[in-house]
Amino acid sequence: MLEHDLLLMQTVDHSQDSVLVLDRNHKIMYISPIAERLLNIKESAFLGKSVFTILALPKSELDLWGRYTGELPNVCIGQQNNSQKNEFIYLRYIIRPLLDHGQKTGRIITLFDITQEKKRDDAYVQAAKYSVIRQVASGLAHELRNPLTTVKGFMQLIGPEQFPERFRPYHQLILDEIQTTDKLIRNFLLLTNPTAPQFKIIEAESLIQKVIQILKPTLSMREVIIQLSVIHPISPILGDEEQLLQALLSIIQNSVENSPLHGEIKINLTGIENGLELRIQDQGNGIPSNLKSKVFDPFFTTKKDGCGLGLTIAQRIILAHHGELSILDSPQMGGTTIPLHFPALVSNIHQSA
Repeated sequence: MLEHDLLLMQTVDHSQDSVLVLDRNHKIMYISPIAERLLNIKESAFLGKSVFTILALPKSELDLWGRYTGELPNVCIGQQNNSQKNEFIYLRYIIRPLLDHGQKTGRIITLFDITQEKKRDDAYVQAAKYSVIRQVASGLAHELRNPLTTVKGFMQLIGPEQFPERFRPYHQLILDEIQTTDKLIRNFLLLTNPTAPQFKIIEAESLIQKVIQILKPTLSMREVIIQLSVIHPISPILGDEEQLLQALLSIIQNSVENSPLHGEIKINLTGIENGLELRIQDQGNGIPSNLKSKVFDPFFTTKKDGCGLGLTIAQRIILAHHGELSILDSPQMGGTTIPLHFPALVSNIHQSA
């Protein structure tokens, strides 16, 4: 029908929508130029193949002839080049029947890229969570510090000589523990409500080397190797070195802790058109799909001794530096891939001005 209906072909070709046309057996008859660019594929490589080679559509919907809408997360684009560098987008789709003189001969699928929309929604949700955490942290710290200050004051007022002799060795120990608790409360406030970044020019490769150096004892104890690969040229970025160091430590240490004995973590630093990309790949067990949406939630953790703030704080710091942080499966190595993107220095200067 498409071959013989020139007007229909021209209409689809010049449409600003991403369109796929299927036959009765779900095989691809046509991919519009806009869809080719969206999915980064060539029509010739997929003509006659099942649509499921490109999109993980629910087969139950394609077995029906009505109009259906839905969303597809983590759609891998550029599949035909078998590149190790996978990119993912979030799509909304509409499925409608294709009619020829009233007879249903196939289906038309229209795709819409809603990746940025999803990222904005996620950012708004995270901002709301951070706001709640700040309020809780502030109130909790206030309520804890008041009685702690009272106890500390009386312990300092009562000298060790006023204690029974057998309890005197514990006087300084109690003061030290009070001091440690007070420090933990102050650190908790700093973690949940970090100060504004003090921007300066940072060399990303040097920053990563510092992180690896700090983690050396942990790496040695767990017998995990980090392989750092740098593809030049790498543009410098603007950032707060202390905060970025804290964020990267949380992310990479998490990968180390999830790695098996004698495991390997690959860190790839690559210069891209608008900045740089940092990819961290481990060989752990990965993250169950039903938990991926929760990993950045405050206090969410699967570790027995974890507090569930590491990735939450890391994401907040990355966002404060105009960067992006996400979590993906790692098909090549197993485990998890964490891609981070930072804007180039010039772009960052404009955003921070």
